[in-house]
Amino acid sequence: MSQASSASIALSGIFAPTITGYHADGSINLEGTKKFVRFLLESDVDGLAPLGSAGEPVALTLRERMHLLEAIVEETNGKVPIFAGTGDYSTASTIELSLHARSLAVTGSCSSCRFCFDPPNKTY
Repeated sequence: MSQASSASIALSGIFAPTITGYHADGSINLEGTKKFVRFLLESDVDGLAPLGSAGEPVALTLRERMHLLEAIVEETNGKVPIFAGTGDYSTASTIELSLHARSLAVTGSCSSCRFCFDPPNKTY
């Protein structure tokens, strides 16, 4: 294992989940989400954990999740570590979201089985 891949980070303090802001028509409110991130930063959190269960990720498309994470990373601007939620129902989607998070240089990602959520209904 290379030195870079075995590096670790000491975690301490409060890592706050983020919520997803919405407009009245149901579309994502990136500016509202960024405003909430500013509030968290001004409240002296030690890190962020976006797109976990508080961010309703399973109700969003992959593109929406990616755009949200981009906005959160932009707003945070390296001030605190970010551990992005990248878990999804499919392995392929989880990999895609994880690679996207990595490309944004987040500190890490969190992925869990979505056993606590019902999968989307499909008509066959």
